[in-house]
Amino acid sequence: MTDAMNKPALFLLNQAPSRRGERELPAVLETIEALRQRGLVLAPVGLRRRAAYQAAVAKGLTTLESAPGSPAAREIGLLWNHMEQALWPARFRRPRGRHGRCGRVGRSNTDFKKS
Repeated sequence: MTDAMNKPALFLLNQAPSRRGERELPAVLETIEALRQRGLVLAPVGLRRRAAYQAAVAKGLTTLESAPGSPAAREIGLLWNHMEQALWPARFRRPRGRHGRCGRVGRSNTDFKKS
């Protein structure tokens, strides 16, 4: 569909099971490989299955508001930062504070890579 519309696409793994130690579960690895074999672009961070997402929604908040230091908040922050850079060139972005719009985010165990 995106090819027909001449638009880029990005796949996001949502509600992915958490890693076991440093290893991705086979189902996650198979999904990543299937997307890559088809030449599809996978977001560099995925959203894991976390109770913090449901707790935030129940309060009408985001995880950045309800649990700012949580792994779920880091996932959302990393995803937003990626999308912001992809959608808006730097010259159109407003200056940010020390930690950006999404607070302090850094590398976490939520990004998808082969184990």
